[in-house]
Amino acid sequence: MTDLITRVGSNGMTIPDPPAQLLTVNHAMPQVALAPVGGLPPYSFGVYQGTLPQGIGIDVTTGIVAGTPSLVTGNADVSFFVTDYSGGRIATNGIEFQVKSFITSLAPASTALTSDEYATVNIPSIGGYGDSTIEVYSGTLPPGMKISGDSVIGAPTTPGTYNVIFNLLSTEAEMVTITGVVSFVVS
Repeated sequence: MTDLITRVGSNGMTIPDPPAQLLTVNHAMPQVALAPVGGLPPYSFGVYQGTLPQGIGIDVTTGIVAGTPSLVTGNADVSFFVTDYSGGRIATNGIEFQVKSFITSLAPASTALTSDEYATVNIPSIGGYGDSTIEVYSGTLPPGMKISGDSVIGAPTTPGTYNVIFNLLSTEAEMVTITGVVSFVVS
């Protein structure tokens, strides 16, 4: 959470720190319950400062923050309020939301390599967040080459065209199978 202020109501009521939310567009977020400590029910909840990502909402009677983000928004800090039965006691706290897209593609689509010359071919992902690694889903890497993180490295030993489909694994998201073919052309 960055630059969010926790305020304590006049009766000591607070909202414990909710976890930051790393979300993927078009995938439901886990529910986050804003659970006040202190005060007397019934409570009412709302957004105090900031804007929730599109598709995410707060239930004003239960304090549940949930939904399915429908737009890539990057980072958003949102603070919330809770009022107890008297209407005069407010506590605020915040959640840092980060909404990204799934890993959507790989590049390059075709790479020219020279036999017996060492090469590093970066296979960067587009979309998603966090670090990622790759693994061969189908096809065969050129002999003499291997995967290292999100790259293919080595000195290919046998000329030919090698078509490979990769799996990408993001450290912050789920496994995604990329169906586009990456071609390694060794001459």
